[in-house]
Amino acid sequence: MKKTSSKIIAVLVLGALLLGGLNWYNQSKLQKGSKQIQIVVSIDENGTKKVIYDKTTRTDALKLGDLLDELVTAKKLSIELSGNKTDAYGRFILGIDGYKITDMAKGPWWLYNSTTNPDCVAAGYCAGIDMAPIYDKDVFTFNFTSTY
Repeated sequence: MKKTSSKIIAVLVLGALLLGGLNWYNQSKLQKGSKQIQIVVSIDENGTKKVIYDKTTRTDALKLGDLLDELVTAKKLSIELSGNKTDAYGRFILGIDGYKITDMAKGPWWLYNSTTNPDCVAAGYCAGIDMAPIYDKDVFTFNFTSTY
């Protein structure tokens, strides 16, 4: 009888630990952010597009600029910006991960777009990073290019 009750108690304790671990895991995922956003960064090299970053991240950020700030803080991307959030058009991307605009007249420049963000799709372009709202499942593509 003692062996059976010991086995039952051991199974119950193990089950409680598994349920507690599963609950902790789910809570930690929820705390990371309610939106899942994919960021793709590519460069044009000799006429060929090369992807240098393609990651999905969770966030509660309301604007794209805030999400980019989070990626910089987490050291997932190195981004150099010009201007201030409060400027008429917000901040401007000068460089990402060492690829920097050196000639504003000739390029290459950092351009970005989204085919999933409803605001970008409706307007036919994305607003400045500090004005562009982000929604769950958005995909933003940043491209360093000399052509539009």
